[in-house]
Amino acid sequence: MAVQELGTPDLWDLEMSGTDDTKNILYYLKPYLKVTKYCGSKPNGCWEATLNLKGGTFMNMEGNSTYSKAVLSDGSSILTSVVSASCASYSSDVKELCGYYRVDINGTKQPNTLGKDVFTFYITKRGVVPAGTASEKNSGYSFENSCRDSSSHEGRGCTAWVIYNENMDYLHCSDLSWDGKKTCSGK
Repeated sequence: MAVQELGTPDLWDLEMSGTDDTKNILYYLKPYLKVTKYCGSKPNGCWEATLNLKGGTFMNMEGNSTYSKAVLSDGSSILTSVVSASCASYSSDVKELCGYYRVDINGTKQPNTLGKDVFTFYITKRGVVPAGTASEKNSGYSFENSCRDSSSHEGRGCTAWVIYNENMDYLHCSDLSWDGKKTCSGK
């Protein structure tokens, strides 16, 4: 709806600095969301510190002014960040990257962990792409490198897996892949 009314994100007067909330992606999306609390770039309780899949600190996005944050009416939290105001960036096969958003599906409640209750989506000039798609196989944020791989276990690349395969079996078995096994039961 934002694109229909305002044009593509490269026309939204975005900035990467994070100091002006009117220059962040969430500012342009919030009229189309049911926002109950808008924190913008201020650390006002809209987002909790996020963990990686190994349980270590991923990043404290709550106190970082480059992220704009809000709580939605269903209790979930959202944060956005600008990667390229002109939407000229890319991440592996994800082209025309403007920024991304993360959703914590249960808000400030635990576990606040990437790949468990926190999921990442890229915002491109052409639409929204879940992080970790099969086409990102060679990127650091792919399912193989960021979700399944026990050495990093960051969790950023789990989003597409959950959407396309409708499971979180990567939390229980390590032999899953886009080209092979899709569940722990082998189906």
